[in-house]
Amino acid sequence: MSFLHGAWGMGHGVRHFDPYYLLLVCILLFGVPDAARAQYTPERSYQFLEEAFTRNEKDLRDYLIRDIDDYLVTFPYSPYGARLLRMLGKIHEQEGRESKAIAAYLKAFYLFPQDPAGNETTSALRRMIATEKKYAEKRSWLDEYITTVTLDSSRANNLFRYLNLLIRIHDDDLYPYTLENAREFIRLFPGDPRVPEVMLRTAQVHRDAGEHQIADIVYLKFKMLFPVSPLLPYVLYEQGLLHYQKLRDPGKALEIFNRLISQYPDSTRSGDAMFMIAEIREEKQNSYLQAIDDYRKFVDTYPQHPKAAEALMRIARLKKDKLNLYAEAIEALQEILAKYPENPRGAEALEEIADIYKSKLHDYREAAAALADIAERYPAYEKAPERLYDAGALCERELDDRQLAMHYYEMVLIKFPGNDRAKDAAKRIEKFERER
Repeated sequence: MSFLHGAWGMGHGVRHFDPYYLLLVCILLFGVPDAARAQYTPERSYQFLEEAFTRNEKDLRDYLIRDIDDYLVTFPYSPYGARLLRMLGKIHEQEGRESKAIAAYLKAFYLFPQDPAGNETTSALRRMIATEKKYAEKRSWLDEYITTVTLDSSRANNLFRYLNLLIRIHDDDLYPYTLENAREFIRLFPGDPRVPEVMLRTAQVHRDAGEHQIADIVYLKFKMLFPVSPLLPYVLYEQGLLHYQKLRDPGKALEIFNRLISQYPDSTRSGDAMFMIAEIREEKQNSYLQAIDDYRKFVDTYPQHPKAAEALMRIARLKKDKLNLYAEAIEALQEILAKYPENPRGAEALEEIADIYKSKLHDYREAAAALADIAERYPAYEKAPERLYDAGALCERELDDRQLAMHYYEMVLIKFPGNDRAKDAAKRIEKFERER
């Protein structure tokens, strides 16, 4: 029987009009009457939540959390929002969910800067930050941030700031809360130019939470929704890293990195992608010659890239450890010293050179010279005193050249007089003098 037929009851063959059934049909066809809708107001809903909250009954807490969340979604601009967020924070505190309590208080602080009871929010927030153990290392900068942050009347601006702070806090327990608020930003302000950035942040949150497949699909969503975004090179790079490091799909990672380089050759992320291509060739495909070529292409294309010295180091190690090309390995290491003398890799390059001369070529004099060069070029390097001493010991032990060994030991005394190796060097010098 249809709804319209059901509006009439059947009794002894006579149809009887049923007004309730007709009302139901009208609601289904035309919606709830305006008078009925007008009864569901933010004021009445708030009064109910206030009444339920004052009961302070444990069995009601989860129900209240859901109802408060629903209220804040339904009435995002309600003047009661700050009060309800403080309620939410107190309920989470009672349930031992300290991170969520801090998040609720922070949201009240950010979204309602003109709240007359704002001091109550700030006090609760500071109390939670001061007592929550896992926030101990973040306590000082969080407290300073709360003191110095500038808020304005724009909810979009303040919600965006709030999201950034949640992500900076980097608390695993806040991942669902961060995603919920990111969705809220997109829902409330779909035309805001920061929506692409917010969506990108959601992918990062999913990735950090170990939800790698979801992160990957969010990257795909970003590319489809924002095909001309200036953030696309970054998105492609992060998606490539995701496939390489988390999804264990180096082939897909190579495809994405190559697409990035092809479509955005002038982006700094293209340099990062080129380095990662070489790393995949080396570490996942064992294509050492191809990896060397890719590292070389990277260095030649991006000579000022922060990883250029690292690429040369990898070329040297591949040539030394995989291909036994010792002279070519030394050339790559010397290129680090010539092109990037201030790079911390320089001291390591000299150590590698010394190791090749000592272990592979058995040229102990050159090995000692490379070790001594560390103290000359990189005196602040923590192992410099030991390497200079090693140079003397190598000359003494392998070359039986006491004069050259004495020279290096004396340099230890001159350059590093307070170091423990200076004491050892002094003993060796004293022994030589006694045996003259």
